[in-house]
Amino acid sequence: MMIERLRKQALLKRPMSLFLSILKTLKFVCRTLAISIPCFGVLLLLAKAAKAQSLGDPVVNITFGAGTASHAGALTAGTTNYTYSSADFPIDGSYTIENTTNTPGTWWTTTDHTGDTGGYMMVVNASAAKTDYFYKKTVSGLCGGTTYQFGAWIMNLLRSQDNSPPNITFSVTTVSGTVLGSYNTGQIPITSTSGKGIWKSFTFNFTTTSSEDVVIQMTNNANGGAPANDLALDDITFRAYGSQVVASLGSSSSATSATTCAGSTQAITINSQSTLASGFVQKPQIYTTANGWVDIGSASTATSFPISIPSPAGTYLYRLVSASSDNISSSSCYVASNALTLNVTAGPSADFGYTASNCLNDVVMFTDKPKANGSTITSSVWDFGDGSATSSTPSHVYATPGTYTVTLTVTSSTGCTSTASHAITINTKPVAAFTISSPNCAGQPVIFTDNSTSVDGAIAQWIWDYSDGTTETLTTGGTHTHTYISGGNYNATLTVILAAGCSSAATTKSVSVTSLPSVVTTFTSNTTANEAGCTNNAKTLTVTAAATPTFISPVYQWQLSTDGGTTYTNITGATTADYSFTTSISAGTYLYRVVASDAGYSANCSVTSSTSSLVVTAPPTASFTYAAATCLKDAVLFTDNSTSASIITAWMWDFGDGQTSVLQNPSHVYSVAGNYLVKLTVVNSAGCSMSSETQAVHINADPVAAYTFTTPDCATQAVTFTDASTTTDGTLVRWIWNYGDGKADTLSSAAPHSHVYTTSGTFNSSLMVFTAAGCQSTFVIKPVTVNAIATVDFTIPDVCLNDAYAQFTDASTISDGSQAGFKYLWNFGDTNATSGNPNTSTQQNPRHKYTKAQLYNVTLTVTTANGCVTTKTQQLSVNGENPVANFAAASTQVCSDAPALFTDNSYVADFGNVTKIQWYFDFDNQPAAVEEYNDPVKGTTYPHNYPVITYPAAPKKYHVVLKAYSGGTCVNITDGYVTLLPIPIIKFDAITPVCINAGTVQLAGKETSGLGGTTSYFGKGVTSDGIFDPLAAGIGTTNITYTFTSTAGCSESFVQQITVNPVPTATITDKVTILDGGSITLDASIAGDTTGLVYRWSPSAGLDNDAILNPVASPTDDTQYTLTVTTKAGCNITATTFIKVLKAPVVPNTFTPNGDGVNDVWNIEYLSSYPNSQISVFNRYGNKVFTSVGYPVPWDGTMAGANLPTGVYYYIIDPRRSGRKAVSGYVTILR
Repeated sequence: MMIERLRKQALLKRPMSLFLSILKTLKFVCRTLAISIPCFGVLLLLAKAAKAQSLGDPVVNITFGAGTASHAGALTAGTTNYTYSSADFPIDGSYTIENTTNTPGTWWTTTDHTGDTGGYMMVVNASAAKTDYFYKKTVSGLCGGTTYQFGAWIMNLLRSQDNSPPNITFSVTTVSGTVLGSYNTGQIPITSTSGKGIWKSFTFNFTTTSSEDVVIQMTNNANGGAPANDLALDDITFRAYGSQVVASLGSSSSATSATTCAGSTQAITINSQSTLASGFVQKPQIYTTANGWVDIGSASTATSFPISIPSPAGTYLYRLVSASSDNISSSSCYVASNALTLNVTAGPSADFGYTASNCLNDVVMFTDKPKANGSTITSSVWDFGDGSATSSTPSHVYATPGTYTVTLTVTSSTGCTSTASHAITINTKPVAAFTISSPNCAGQPVIFTDNSTSVDGAIAQWIWDYSDGTTETLTTGGTHTHTYISGGNYNATLTVILAAGCSSAATTKSVSVTSLPSVVTTFTSNTTANEAGCTNNAKTLTVTAAATPTFISPVYQWQLSTDGGTTYTNITGATTADYSFTTSISAGTYLYRVVASDAGYSANCSVTSSTSSLVVTAPPTASFTYAAATCLKDAVLFTDNSTSASIITAWMWDFGDGQTSVLQNPSHVYSVAGNYLVKLTVVNSAGCSMSSETQAVHINADPVAAYTFTTPDCATQAVTFTDASTTTDGTLVRWIWNYGDGKADTLSSAAPHSHVYTTSGTFNSSLMVFTAAGCQSTFVIKPVTVNAIATVDFTIPDVCLNDAYAQFTDASTISDGSQAGFKYLWNFGDTNATSGNPNTSTQQNPRHKYTKAQLYNVTLTVTTANGCVTTKTQQLSVNGENPVANFAAASTQVCSDAPALFTDNSYVADFGNVTKIQWYFDFDNQPAAVEEYNDPVKGTTYPHNYPVITYPAAPKKYHVVLKAYSGGTCVNITDGYVTLLPIPIIKFDAITPVCINAGTVQLAGKETSGLGGTTSYFGKGVTSDGIFDPLAAGIGTTNITYTFTSTAGCSESFVQQITVNPVPTATITDKVTILDGGSITLDASIAGDTTGLVYRWSPSAGLDNDAILNPVASPTDDTQYTLTVTTKAGCNITATTFIKVLKAPVVPNTFTPNGDGVNDVWNIEYLSSYPNSQISVFNRYGNKVFTSVGYPVPWDGTMAGANLPTGVYYYIIDPRRSGRKAVSGYVTILR
């Protein structure tokens, strides 16, 4: 894996550049992979290219935490794990702790140097000159006389105009100021890869003189300026640095891994491949998830350390650590070797199966089913428990019964063995035996008695084969029966099986079965097995028996059953082949049979005959009803209501008029009205009959329809109809009239009534009448002749006083074309008429001169050749002398794409109306183009469309003329002008669909001809200047109107549709907590349409699937996951959740509260993640010396303010309400 690969690279002694690359990569791996070992402790590094060296675990590891803090001065105590000068910090900015920079225009956009989005770095925004340090921290707990390697990462954040690149001096000094080591970076220029800034690693070594505090200080030596000096600092480390320590596992000097199995006695050693310096010792360690690297042996100068094979199976890590003998006990002092891997497998697992048949002399098959569990099975040894064994997959035959223990032993390639044993029992087979009853007859039960035996277990099954095609398996022995249907010789076989599965040999015996005759009974009356009788008609019957073949010496006994064959009773004295009896008067079913045998046979060989059945039935009850419709020649419906205990099979009707029927529900038509007696006789299936009482039926006579009507004249005149109908049976109650013109009436009175024919012609009228009994007459039909009338019409002339006369024109018509026979009479309605200018005329098309301007009622009367008279009156307006022509234009300047609107205001001054107007809209260019309107209404607006003018064409002026008429010769003219303006040409392209959460969109309509003017938009969700807000518009399709209005006021509009696509709502818990190594299903949910959604989680690390809605997350560190949901329309939404990973507290087993500033308190790593935890510490007497809920202040080894003595104390740490179990152990106080 990656750590192993890096370790091997170090062993190849590659140069320092490789070390820096490996260190960067390894730090990222340790943060992102599910690895809890201190990665830096398993890597062999080179301090210099000239000589291989080793490093220890990080003593100082400043990663700048996991939070954000900034300041404009000194930080508040406890805010971060480093300090600042109280003054002289850069005057123009602040120091910030953050996980990314995001100033694309000025700084590189970057994460911390590992690329971990959860990692943090220190950003120094410092463009001013800086002579004091920008970072300072005091470090405690280092070992005396020990060389350490200082490391830090720096990035020049500026991405352009780097006036003064950072120039950093790192130094490590004693508290008093003695320099132990320093390093100057020189100018750190702007560098980038793929558009990202480059982190640079800087290291140097220093050696402590004694166990004392040291001070880290960083100073920027660059000049001021803007932009300048902006930089990022990340991951400051101290690690012990010393001679190379190389370890191997097992006999090979280059082996770094080995495999064994749990419980193996194999000898495995950790071997040192390095030469120790004088005064140095080494010791082996094993890595545990609970306590990290733990000593498993004492420190010495030995080069080989044996280890015990751990359990359970798993992967175990080992290493050697080395330091001077006086420093080897402190993890801050030693360097570590490469890591060694021991894979402990579970070892083999033996198992086998065998066949179920465990019977004496049967072959038992054994099947080997071992599990290798990661190794290879090299041998298998069988022991069958009877002194025999084999090493192959076996079968075995046991010679004697009994219980045997079978054992299988398997050995794996790692030398591990496993044994499996099963006990099997070998049983003696049972013996089948039975007896059979005798003699036996066909159709009679044969008795079988089991006599089988077993000396080795109980018999569980008896398998019988009767050799007549019938077999059965019984679970009990004893006695049972089987019936053979036919006579003959049969071989019965029995096989028995023990509960253990052992089966006996089959035992067979012969069975002799005698055949009996077949006996059939019939009635002599009909030679069948069935007979019927009636309760009201007893009769004598004889039943007889016939045997085939015949008996030699027959013996008979007749039996009777009255309960449907459930029980039969012997009939006393009925012991011959024939039996006679008289039928019962009680209804029911009587079953007769005979039991026959032969005096020469055994008593149990008898045969029962077939059954003869006598059914005695009660007679039916005859009854019927008939429908009430009893009119002559109507069918009378008769309904049978008879009842019977058995099926009625025949009906005989007598209708009383000499006619009959055999139908169940007949109908009958009487030919003569009157009264009749009807009778019904019925017969059931037993032949029993019964007649009904007679019922009287009355048949009514039909009425006779008759009527008269007045002599018809002309269409639209009323015709009177008078009834003259009669009846001899009852009264008339309804009259149905049909007038032959599609109209009809149903009346309840005989009173005369009228009907109007609207058209001329001959119509067949008719009448049908009904009596109160529902009898109806036939229709009587009479023709009605209706003459046509004239349709009077004439034209009213337009006339004024100046006209010579008013000309009237007849327009009358008639449907039969007889206009030539018309007679005319005109009345002009003129009270001022004279004998020379009369008020009436008989001409078809007369003239009349009116002398006064007013309204007149003109009437025309037309008489047809048949004398039908029709009149029509119309109003004539005689107008005054001349009209006044007048109109108004809605605007004298009109946009050319809109109609010009002209309102007619012409009138007649003294009396009357304008009768006609004529418009000339382009009189100068098209004087013959006219639009004429008759009987115009004053105030009517007339639109006219002129040719469209577009920019840059100039406006165009048109001459408009109006002529107004009030009669044939009375006319007046007026005119005016209108100017047509050019219109804009606009473009408004189709709008791409948007998502509702996309934010505002600027729409882009435009005028293309260059015409000056203003733009506006209208529609849901859009502002007048074209900014469209999908959220305001809402989901769906919306019409957006773009309008351009010229400076002259001419506008053009165009409508486009914009579709706003919906997005679903994504919700997820903001923050969840899991245990280190645990997992959780992310509880994202989607509200809304989920069709075609695409899911993507970021980062994908720690997820089982980053493309589903609810993946399982197993992060190793605190992680913020972002879900991006994309709809099928391409719309995106996001939701985030933060997973807090609760790491197991790392509990030190020793601390030294002696006031030297090193390990003075019991610091428990990760315990701050458990604010509800309870910590209790006890002395060796069981007394509680310390307790705390939460751990805000680490324990300093005191109780009630007094120092506790040096010694070992027992602790219990309960991370309550976190899902973790309580941990306990021992901590040592050293002073």
